Amino acid sequence: MMRASSQAGAMLTLLFLFTVGILGPARCADEEGFESEEVDKEDLENWAKDGTGSNYVQKLVTDLENNAEMGSKRLVYFLKSGDDRLVKMMVSEEARGKQLQFLEAKDTIPLVLKMLGPHSPVHVKSKAAEAIKLLSLQNPRVGQMLGLHSWIPGMFGIRELILMITEASQQGADKTTMVAGEHALEALWALVQTSVDNLELAKSEGAIAACVDTIKSRASPRGKMWAAACLKSLFKDFYATPDGSYASAARRTIDNTRVRTFAVKDTQLVESLIGMAELGRVTETTPRSKWPSHATADERGAPSIMAWAAAGALGALGSGEDGSRELLQQRGVGALLCTLGESPDALEAIEAKAALQLLDEECSKKEL
Repeated sequence: MMRASSQAGAMLTLLFLFTVGILGPARCADEEGFESEEVDKEDLENWAKDGTGSNYVQKLVTDLENNAEMGSKRLVYFLKSGDDRLVKMMVSEEARGKQLQFLEAKDTIPLVLKMLGPHSPVHVKSKAAEAIKLLSLQNPRVGQMLGLHSWIPGMFGIRELILMITEASQQGADKTTMVAGEHALEALWALVQTSVDNLELAKSEGAIAACVDTIKSRASPRGKMWAAACLKSLFKDFYATPDGSYASAARRTIDNTRVRTFAVKDTQLVESLIGMAELGRVTETTPRSKWPSHATADERGAPSIMAWAAAGALGALGSGEDGSRELLQQRGVGALLCTLGESPDALEAIEAKAALQLLDEECSKKEL
């Protein structure tokens, strides 16, 4: 049954969302121009014209070794292959080829990870995190390699990404730190999706607390979106299957019952996730630039980009037999997800329907 709505209830909801920071402005010391990242496109375009194939990679390696600030920007430009969408679940053939080209060169993974070290400026760490995501996207083997490098003495990785996330959610964080936190969250999301080693390391380094704090803070919608997407993986149990999804209780390798039991009692977290989900569903009249599957980096402040990730986190939070499901059902999450599941945006629809399955909820025709 759908929750009753009223004008008074709507006003209370809006008041709450402003209080926890979902609708409030991103808390940033230099907010002017916060929504766009500064990139010298002319330099990047001129650089890209000179050379082909392996020549690009050699140029990238030389740039990264001699000038990490410029090299990191050029690496991200190279790996993006012109795809500037905020959410990329799949990579193009061209982007896949560039992944392979860069990774085939000698010692490129350590070269990228070293940029996360304490000696690097924040904006270089930010680009390093973005490169980590682009290299591991749809590439579980590389994602696991990137994560395992965190165990090597003197090397950097998941621990430093989580530190970037934590710093970005602090009171008074500036624009550069907040953008770096967003890229670190996206890199963490890519790393924990299918690797049990990365999941365990991320949990041990405080990833859950860092993501929860981001959602509770006045971070940008992009930051909250990726924090919720990370929590989806961090809340679910992990199984010894190719994609880590349920096969049988006997194949469960990570049991997150205690994590979910604790998290579902965090009222501010649950209300924040519900509030994020309520800011979806896009419609055919919503500008495509605001749809999560179409939005670019220029839309990092659009509230509509958060709902798909919040739906995934809510589904994962209620995925066990620990009482979390019943608590979410009492909060009317099922009806909310039924509405989101009818979105014309694929991300919103897919995540909402998957969450409904985890919550063992069905939608009536009236809810649809």
